[in-house]
Amino acid sequence: MGSNLLVDSNDVEQGMSSFNKTRRSASFVISLTILLLSIVCLVGFQVAYRFLLSRQASVLSDIDQKTQSIESQKAYSVVDYFDRVVLVEETFDDVPSQIVLREVARVIVPGVVLDSYRFERIDSSRSVILISGTAERFDLIAQQIVRLEKMSHISSVELSSSSLNDVGQVKFDLSVERVFSSSKE
Repeated sequence: MGSNLLVDSNDVEQGMSSFNKTRRSASFVISLTILLLSIVCLVGFQVAYRFLLSRQASVLSDIDQKTQSIESQKAYSVVDYFDRVVLVEETFDDVPSQIVLREVARVIVPGVVLDSYRFERIDSSRSVILISGTAERFDLIAQQIVRLEKMSHISSVELSSSSLNDVGQVKFDLSVERVFSSSKE
């Protein structure tokens, strides 16, 4: 036996109508919630964006200040560098003087300290190197003279002056004549 369920069509329509109303109100609530969340997110992004813009301005200002500080230090370094280049160019007015200084540096006797070095060109084939320094003892000056005389293109080495300083070291001046030809004169 089957059950006799009689469903009234009005009941079905009311049930469908109430289901549709519930569904519509749920859809409305969900849509409203999504809209509110979107607005909250948009406002949050705007606040975060403004915060980041202010932070960026602050960082850029710090970078500008530090860049100016560094640039002034760099400018000082560049000026200092070019001042030194000018001094070097004045000291070594041509390439042979640099070569001779390198050669002289190789033959320095331990215990001898050079205080000054001056390269003077006499003419196209000769130059004079004036060397001042300090030695611990007189025999070290003699050794230094011998080493300088053994250098290529050196025609003579003369001890111009020597004296004892306050601490017992020997101050000396040497005059070294250099020729540019392949043989010594």
